[in-house]
Amino acid sequence: MNFVTKASLAIATASLMALPLFGAEPEMLLTKEMARNAIAVFRQDPFSQRGFAAGEMVRRFAEKDDSVVVQISDKVLPFLGNMKIMKETQTILLDAFVVGNVDAQFLRNERKDDPYSGVTEMIETYKQLKKRDPSLVIEDIQKFMDLEKNGELKSYLVPK
Repeated sequence: MNFVTKASLAIATASLMALPLFGAEPEMLLTKEMARNAIAVFRQDPFSQRGFAAGEMVRRFAEKDDSVVVQISDKVLPFLGNMKIMKETQTILLDAFVVGNVDAQFLRNERKDDPYSGVTEMIETYKQLKKRDPSLVIEDIQKFMDLEKNGELKSYLVPK
């Protein structure tokens, strides 16, 4: 992952979570196998404590490991920083994007950003969120859903 991408992911993470400055434990080395296991745990239940921790683990893997590249931008995560959306919801959706993107790279065994897989994972997680809270509406993700329904999401995210 190039420096700009790592920095973008780190900034997105820091903007969503309060990071302890003192007394922090040293970071554990995350392996590809650990990230794969965390992806499976996240997908089982991204709203549980285990799922939340698994999403954070995959995000940290993407930040630190050069075997994957995840590019964060307003185009793929336009809702980040929206004060109307709870930070926990934003974090879960960010993690879903990273989980989908990283997993696609693992499956292809190729280090290449895959925003389409990230956004489709985020859409699936959003649908789960909506089941838990039918009043939740995130227009940006609704737009992604409409684009996907019309077969236009991939070309929107990855123009040729």
